[in-house]
Amino acid sequence: MYRIAAATLALLALPVAHAAENPFPKVGFAETAKPFCLARTYDAAHLKAHPKQKVSAIALAYEPTELIVDSDGRNRFGYILSATLTGLRPVIANSGTCHAGKAADELICELEGDGGVVTLTKQADGKVLLSNADYFTLINDEAAMAGKGEEYVHIESKDDQAAFLLETSKGGLCDTSLGGG
Repeated sequence: MYRIAAATLALLALPVAHAAENPFPKVGFAETAKPFCLARTYDAAHLKAHPKQKVSAIALAYEPTELIVDSDGRNRFGYILSATLTGLRPVIANSGTCHAGKAADELICELEGDGGVVTLTKQADGKVLLSNADYFTLINDEAAMAGKGEEYVHIESKDDQAAFLLETSKGGLCDTSLGGG
């Protein structure tokens, strides 16, 4: 996942102001002082009922490193969005940043390299709905390194992938790291 690592390092090198008073303030509903992961794995019955859905597992992971303040004055935090797809062996992933949305229970998360935007909405039961209005793009580094092409995988909402209901999790895709995890 070397391309993802390079994209994240480039993002962190951007000239931005850093959150001054509290290095890890709350951003939307996210407690940024501690790591978290939101994930879901779909069973065979779900995938059979939704034959267009290619995502078999998905996770959004955050590790406290450094919050940034963007040019609009919004606190942002970096994250990794990873997934496995039916019929594709490697984990695919991309990185990006999230900032608070208009509602207190909402985060807007942008993916690197024109990778799209997803919205996270915290539900009353504590689960988080990841909404995919159009598409988001993840990177298949194995294909890129092998020179096969097909390194950019577009997860399109029209393919029964408009929303994913995630919950706090550990292990599995939550352990995906940039640069080879």
